[in-house]
Amino acid sequence: MAEQVTKREQFKTGFRKARGGRHPLSNLLERLTAGMVSYRDDFLGDLIRDEWQAINNGTAAADAVIVADQVGGEVVMNSGTQNDGYSGLSLSLSFQGQLNATMVARVKLDMSVDASIKAEIGFTDAHSDAGAVNVLASSSNTATDAVVWVTDSDDNANWQGWGTKNGTEPTKYEPAIAVADATWVYLMVALQDDTARFIMADANGGILADSKWSMADAVTKNVNLTPWLFVQNRGATQHNMDVDYVEVWQRRTTTS
Repeated sequence: MAEQVTKREQFKTGFRKARGGRHPLSNLLERLTAGMVSYRDDFLGDLIRDEWQAINNGTAAADAVIVADQVGGEVVMNSGTQNDGYSGLSLSLSFQGQLNATMVARVKLDMSVDASIKAEIGFTDAHSDAGAVNVLASSSNTATDAVVWVTDSDDNANWQGWGTKNGTEPTKYEPAIAVADATWVYLMVALQDDTARFIMADANGGILADSKWSMADAVTKNVNLTPWLFVQNRGATQHNMDVDYVEVWQRRTTTS
């Protein structure tokens, strides 16, 4: 019996080692416990789940709809044919930076006619804003608190990491990766209190960019946020954003 206890204690000690006392596997395994809040959608049904809140504005803009019989599931968001027309999706305002909220989505943008587009993927503090970002080039915001991957053709053709903490924007994360037409990418936004990390991967999961935990003061840590998907015209050309998968998770309490 003493030998069994010793081996058990050795295992527990080893599991806590590395990365500030936590085993590298512990963060992964933590997501499987009852202490985590999580939500995943592959858009496999006939209709979008009731948990989603859809918005649209502008001529011919439309709420997100399921694309029938797509391999792996898919939803399409249509920005319509009006300048600044948009379509957006959000969940409940149930996520916070102090709970280590994390979101990842697999998306592609339709720029077959032109690239006059703005798109956002991440967290924001409202369901009905015309984008968390107002003008990316001057880094002005619509949201008071938000942190998103964003591309805005009024600025440039690249993906950028952007945040606002109580109305103040930190320096953007700019990995100089251009948006490619009709090309799937994974976009992840992860929070630790008010610090953000941005990760991008290609269609097969190969890492293209990782900001590490470099954006301090990205968002207020105790403000309620919603996962956010948004596409908007920067002209009168219709653009779609297709979404294949969304997953979001966080701790139930601030105690790890």
